[in-house]
Amino acid sequence: MSGWGVMNQVAIKEAAGIRYPMDQFVGNWWSGSDADVIPAGDGAKGYLSTTFHGAGAGFDVHKDIIKHIYGGDAAKAKENKVGEVLYNRGVVNAMFATEAVRAAQAKFGKKSLTGEQVRWGLENLNVTEAALAKLGFKGMVSPLKVSCEDHETMGPVVIQKWDGAKWSYASDWLTPMRDVVRPMVEADAAAYAKENNITPRTCK
Repeated sequence: MSGWGVMNQVAIKEAAGIRYPMDQFVGNWWSGSDADVIPAGDGAKGYLSTTFHGAGAGFDVHKDIIKHIYGGDAAKAKENKVGEVLYNRGVVNAMFATEAVRAAQAKFGKKSLTGEQVRWGLENLNVTEAALAKLGFKGMVSPLKVSCEDHETMGPVVIQKWDGAKWSYASDWLTPMRDVVRPMVEADAAAYAKENNITPRTCK
């Protein structure tokens, strides 16, 4: 299922209503948040979706958030959705952006950066396993390396499963079939550029 917003919870409710097996119902990462499954109640148990980060508030970064933002009040943090899928997605993306700026400042100096310089940081982002551990994201995100040629970072995803109360990993990290998909994307992009008189950017 590829959806967003209320359509997801409606689809899951309707699937549960006709007893469609949830272990055969897989959403993409737009269709795998807490808001998509909670309204369906017990009927959503076993629902699957792809994701590129872990759910829950058990990672080291959450300990820091609860300590420094909420003064150690885990209940208050939970009220503000700390650990839910979309909250975690925001935290992960903030980390990527911060590390990109850190990389750019390492090259261009610790100063206000231009858009071009920040883009350089994003296109040279290399978040290793060691860096993830240091930042508090160990086990929550797969190591990631971006380049000018590859903004997808090889695109690994993991399947998560809803048990009625929480999400948990239900697979290993999966690598997409880039040998099949990437040539089609590039051919279509080239055709679009030609049709619209666009000169594609080069990474050289």
